Amino acid sequence: MEEHNFLTSFLIVSMVTCAMADYDCICNYAVENAIYPNSNGNSQPIGYMYEFDCKPEFEDKGGDFFGIQYEKQVGYIAKSQQVQRQICPGEPPDGDRIPTTTTMKYVVSTEALTTSTKTTSRSTTQQTTTPPTSTSTAFVTTTQVPSTERSTTNTPTVHTSTTPSTTTRPTTVTTTTSTPSTTTKMTTRATTPTTQVPTTTPTTRPTTPTTTPTTTERPTTTPAPVTWPIGTYGLMQTRQGCPGGNTRWVTGYRKQDTEDSDSHNYFSANIQNYLGGEFASNNLATAFCIKDTATTSRYDKPWPRGTYCILKHKYCPAGFRSGFIFWDDEDSGNGNSHGGALPDGTYDGNTKIYYCCRGDGRTSSEIILPTERPFILLRYGTVCQSVHGMSVHDVYVRWDDEDTLNSSGRGGVHPYDDGGSKDHILHFCYYQSLGGPSFVG
Repeated sequence: MEEHNFLTSFLIVSMVTCAMADYDCICNYAVENAIYPNSNGNSQPIGYMYEFDCKPEFEDKGGDFFGIQYEKQVGYIAKSQQVQRQICPGEPPDGDRIPTTTTMKYVVSTEALTTSTKTTSRSTTQQTTTPPTSTSTAFVTTTQVPSTERSTTNTPTVHTSTTPSTTTRPTTVTTTTSTPSTTTKMTTRATTPTTQVPTTTPTTRPTTPTTTPTTTERPTTTPAPVTWPIGTYGLMQTRQGCPGGNTRWVTGYRKQDTEDSDSHNYFSANIQNYLGGEFASNNLATAFCIKDTATTSRYDKPWPRGTYCILKHKYCPAGFRSGFIFWDDEDSGNGNSHGGALPDGTYDGNTKIYYCCRGDGRTSSEIILPTERPFILLRYGTVCQSVHGMSVHDVYVRWDDEDTLNSSGRGGVHPYDDGGSKDHILHFCYYQSLGGPSFVG
């Protein structure tokens, strides 16, 4: 018997761990703060944190800088009264979190066993190889060879029956006979008769497998519902209200007193058929739907890649970046007002609203969102994002800001604004179901 051992190669598995609870974060309350690649602030910034931005904390070396996780790399932001350590809800955003890996090695040893058995007599040699996956049984019979003067001794003939391990094939019998010269002739001194050697082969009845018919029922699967993505954020309210009956939305509004003297507010025709609010030549009011709970069901997924903006509330979901738009509202007899739940921002005699925008996908590539009710995304580029199962209508609003000492502006990553340096024009993508099966949100 000969044994051969074979050793398999190493299997390396990487595991990425992530936190599932609230996490320590660094929040910025200044208008803008630079993020540096080191803790001395002497190099070029790798990015910026804008007002109300929060990033996962990386480390605190006790110096003048906080270490943060910024776009999957380590960054440093200078400590100040406007930069504070906070507790942020949920998980660190995937777009910022630095992955940690753990390598584990597994060794698997397998042994292949080959058995070689030899059966030898004076005139017959039979070699049988038994693989590990079958069972072998040997039957020995004796063949009598007649002779006139002298005969050889009785030579055993080995019959090997190999039965495969499966029960769906009949048993077969293999006979092998070997003699020194020829298989069928014996020689004497006087004559040379040819004598046929009788060989008896045992017969085996094939076994007929019995099969019992079985009935297999295919399991029925229900597709997972499409829900509003993970995160806290806001959407502009449509004329029909907030989207999705299975998601909790809280509402609010902002009324802006725009320029009173020779005011030039204008907007798309029939704007009130699409966008919730009030639209006049010298005053504009818009309404909001705020999702203030990060997850609402076990089916929630991250926002899909694309090119669009949403309203910021507490923090931007993974994949988005933050920016703002600032309106210099009417100075004389200002009549601004607000109520309910609002996006992050400042709401006093002027208006500053923060947004979350992304541009990591083509607008022509359809994203999947709930289609139960109409909803609005803000345009980030020059074209609205395509949404599966929805038609889209692009509407716009122009705000005529204060004319005297105007300080209107914008910063960070914000919605597309083609209103010039003193005014604002924003574009709103209104989505409505094409009439097919709806995705419930």
